[in-house]
Amino acid sequence: MVSFKGKEIRETRTLGDKLREAREEEGVSLTDVENAIQIRKEYLQYLEEGQYSKLPGEVYIRNFLSKYASYLRLNPKRVIALFEEEKKIFQNITPLEKHPTDGKGVVQNHPIINPKFLRNGFIVLIIISLLIYFGIEISQIMSPPTLVIYSPQEDNITTTEHSYEIVGQTEKETTILINGEEILADPNGYFQAVVDLKEGINILEITSVRKSSKENTIYKKIRVEPNES
Repeated sequence: MVSFKGKEIRETRTLGDKLREAREEEGVSLTDVENAIQIRKEYLQYLEEGQYSKLPGEVYIRNFLSKYASYLRLNPKRVIALFEEEKKIFQNITPLEKHPTDGKGVVQNHPIINPKFLRNGFIVLIIISLLIYFGIEISQIMSPPTLVIYSPQEDNITTTEHSYEIVGQTEKETTILINGEEILADPNGYFQAVVDLKEGINILEITSVRKSSKENTIYKKIRVEPNES
C-alpha cells in the first residue's frame, strides 16, 4: 500500500495549481508520473488544469486524484476534500444577465424570454441533464475498472527467487484475479499477494473485473534463473 508523508498543501490558488506546484517541487514531468502510476498524461494535465469535464467520470476523478496525491506525497483525503470544495463553488456560480427596464427601474418582459419560454427551457434542461447523467452512469458501469500495478512496475523481470509479491490497486467492489485465482482487496481497492514461480518464464495475468463490465487485464513476465550460489 502506497504511503505518504505529511507534506502541507498551501491554501492558495486552485487544486490544479497546487498539484502542478507539488509536481514541479518533486522535479518530475507528467510523463514521469504517467510511467509511475499508470495514469495517462493527458488525464494528469486535465487534473492540473481543472478540466474535470474531459475526464471519464467523477469516480475516475477521485481515483486519479488519490493516486496522484500519494505519488506527490500529499494527503489524498485533503486533496479530495479540496476537489469537493471547488466543485461546490463552480456549481453555485450562475451568470448575471442585464434586463431592459422601463426607465423607472422596473424590469420589462423580453419578447422571447418569457415565463413560458423559461419553463419549457428548464424542462428541456432537466431532460438533457438526466440523459447525460444516465449515459455517464451506464458508461462507468460498462467500462473496465481502473487497474494499477505498483509491484512489479516493469513488464519483464529477471530474478532468482521462486516467489514474488504482487501489489496493486483497483476500484472498489471489483474482483481481482491473478492467473485465474481470486485475490482479496481492502475497502480502498488495494491488494497484495505472493505468487509462486517456477524456473524459466512465468506469465502473470492480473485481471480486475466488475459485474457487467469489461475486464481490465495487465500481463507481467517474470523469468526465474537458477540460483548458482
